[in-house]
Formats: sequence, C-alpha cells, structure tokens
Amino acid sequence: MYRQSSVSSGSWPRWIVGSMLVFAGSTAMAQSPVSLPRADGSEITYYVKQAASQPAKQLLVIMQGSDCNSVRNNPRIQEMFVPMLPNADVLTVEKYGVDASLAWNPEDYRTDCPIPTMLYDSLSQRVQDYSAVLKALQKQHGYAHVVVMGGEEGAITAVMLAAESDIVEASIAFNGGGRWFRDDVVYSEVSQLPADLNPDYVKGIHEQLDFLAGNSPPHAIVGVHGMKWWKEKLAHDQQAAVMKVDTPLLVIQAEQDTSVSPIAVQQMVNEVRAAGRTNVHYKTYPDLDHVFEDAQGENHMGTVINDMKTWLLEAVPPQS
Repeated sequence: MYRQSSVSSGSWPRWIVGSMLVFAGSTAMAQSPVSLPRADGSEITYYVKQAASQPAKQLLVIMQGSDCNSVRNNPRIQEMFVPMLPNADVLTVEKYGVDASLAWNPEDYRTDCPIPTMLYDSLSQRVQDYSAVLKALQKQHGYAHVVVMGGEEGAITAVMLAAESDIVEASIAFNGGGRWFRDDVVYSEVSQLPADLNPDYVKGIHEQLDFLAGNSPPHAIVGVHGMKWWKEKLAHDQQAAVMKVDTPLLVIQAEQDTSVSPIAVQQMVNEVRAAGRTNVHYKTYPDLDHVFEDAQGENHMGTVINDMKTWLLEAVPPQS
C-alpha cells in the first residue's frame, strides 16, 4: 500500500492534510457510545447527550470537520453549541473506523489515524452514517425538530444530509467553502503566499489535484485521507447540493477566512439566489477568520452562536 507518510518532505503542500474547525477547551463529552451496524459488518459509533432525563422534542446534530479525531474527544464541541438549542438533545457521530480510544490530537497530520478511517471515510459514507443513525433515533424517540450543523467539511456534510433527508428541518453550514473544493484548496494555498507567486506553483497544485481526482492508486493515502475521500471531495458540487435543500438553510462565512475561499462562497450564494431559492440565508462576518477570530486574536464565536440561535428561532419556532 502506498502512503504519503510525511508532509514535510516537500512532495505535497500543507493543504493535503485537511483542516479542522475546533475551539479552545478541555472538557470531553461524557455520554456513552452507541453502536449501529453497517452493511459491510463494521459499526457506526454515535453519542446522544440528552438535555434532561427524558428525550427532548428537539435534536441538534453537530458534524465535525475533516480532521482525524474522535468527535467524543473534541474539546467542547457540544458545550460550545448547546446555547443554540438549550433544551435539545445533541447527536454526534464518529467517522468510519474511529472511536473514543483515538486520543485528541490538534495537529493537522497524525501518524496514528486508523487505516480503516483513511481508506473508507468519505462524504458519502458520513451522510450514510448520519442518515442511518437519524432513522434509528426517530423510530426510537420521534423528535419533533431536527437541526443539523457543521463547520468546514462538517458544513458540506450538513448540506448533503439536509438535501436528501426528510427528517432534517433546518441546517447551518459555516465556513464550508464554495462550489468546488479545488477552488478552496488553491485559494487556501495562494492566499498565504506572496502576491508575485510563480504561476507554475499554482499549476503544480492543479496537477496534484488532477492526480488525486484521476488515476491515483486506489489504496493510496495522502495526508490522513484515502483516495475515496479525495475523489469525492474533488468531484462534489456543493452548489448543486445547496439547490436540493428545500428546508431553511443558513450559510455563514467569515470573510477573512484563508482556509476556504469567501469569494467562491459569495459566488455560489449569488447563483443560488438567482435561481430563486428563498430558503437559503447567507450571513457574513467581514472582520473574522476561519475560527471566528478578529485581527487582534479575539474570538467572537459567542456572537456567531447567538446569531445562529436568533436565526433558528425564526426558522424552527419552539413547539408549544
């Protein structure tokens, strides 16, 4: 099996390892894991954090980014967003091959990412897993309102799930990038380099992406992702997915983001609006970056969450 074992060799630029959207903190989630079988014999691992002793009427589904980490060990991923729906149960789902035994690692690249995760994790696999879990939970609890949200790759997954699910009532996608992943990759790389960047460098990025999208070895692993992940990300049309969403969708973009292209996001939203999709709402934060920090390093995630909550109260009014 081929594996690109190091990103420091210069063979691949930094963007191959994926990026993640996390926030400071150290409190791990306490709920017990629940398993659900997949068709291939593996198991989906998920967690439901109940707001009270009995299941709530609302379910908040939180989707992590593209990093190789256990969602259970992600610092404060649930606590950070609970104020959005304070009386809701909270669902998180592990990626293929991951469970809580995978220790938290904030680095983009890690050498202990499980082989099954690198080979089989993908956008479609994540959507399948969330769909299966939601179907099981609805059969068990019958939630009146289901809201999904995510940042970065979690934003893309949230939109995809909302596009195909008849359970999801509203969704929030923040800092998830524009129509094509390729555009975000190039923007991310070029935005942090000199303005007189050699055109051959950009050409090289496209050549590497062409390799990953095309005839790369099927079991190759580049960064912490296998070819299934790369091919799906590069082929995915996020604008088409947004157009398929019929329920309220809030797209959020920080305009100082250098991990994805705010320009591409604006173009995508313009196209969606031109097509008459009034269910898609767009909010920007001109002075904030990918993790919602300003130029002085002050984090404004609290403000963003309050804005999400305000929007949700209009999109999904509380059930009496």
